[in-house]
Amino acid sequence: MTTLLAGPGRTDSRRINVGAIAGVAGFLIPTASNAIVPIWRMPSTSASGAHVAAYILDHQTAFRAVVLLDSIGVTLWMVFGGAVWLRLRRAAGADTLATSLFGVAFGAMVTLLMTGFTVAFVLAYRPPDPTTARVLYDLTFAMLAMSGMPAAIALTAYAGVAFTNSHLPRRTGHLAAVAAAAHVLLLASLVIPRGVLSLEGPSITVVPALLFAWIFGTALTLRRPDWINPSS
Repeated sequence: MTTLLAGPGRTDSRRINVGAIAGVAGFLIPTASNAIVPIWRMPSTSASGAHVAAYILDHQTAFRAVVLLDSIGVTLWMVFGGAVWLRLRRAAGADTLATSLFGVAFGAMVTLLMTGFTVAFVLAYRPPDPTTARVLYDLTFAMLAMSGMPAAIALTAYAGVAFTNSHLPRRTGHLAAVAAAAHVLLLASLVIPRGVLSLEGPSITVVPALLFAWIFGTALTLRRPDWINPSS
């Protein structure tokens, strides 16, 4: 643990570089999974259990592949998140409420996403009966929507540090702030059954796309020498 929390230096820079690679890979892998089964072509959350069960049965192999790829990608987010957390602490010069909130909230977001993927794996494990299919399908999307709350906290914390620290790219702070606001709206999808803010509206693709854009953009800046070594 002492080694992992070492001060600025070549070792920390290497860890941040690993996080940059993980962030780019964590963006590319889930993005590629949408070529297999686009999320916007999946049954709506108002679909009947029989419809959901039939869809899973018809696309069982592809659905399993999508969940597997998404799980791998989000697992890589943990590496990326650790590197960003380390970078925020170095940029701030010490642990602050914002840096701590980023680490805790980012970890909570990943946990909820992985829980949602676990439920999706259970859904695709064997052909489900309509009642079970509907419950598992609803749980999957509920977990993914609920992950928007810790995501909003993590992104807001990141933006707060970026806006007050000249060593962090301000554009990534702006993107984080926009993504944070969008993730707050994602929670509304759990109580709004129809319309733009529902799970059947564009929020199901637009909100995650903003998070993906922030991860990719921030991962690319992690390798900048002036960002890795702010004291130089």
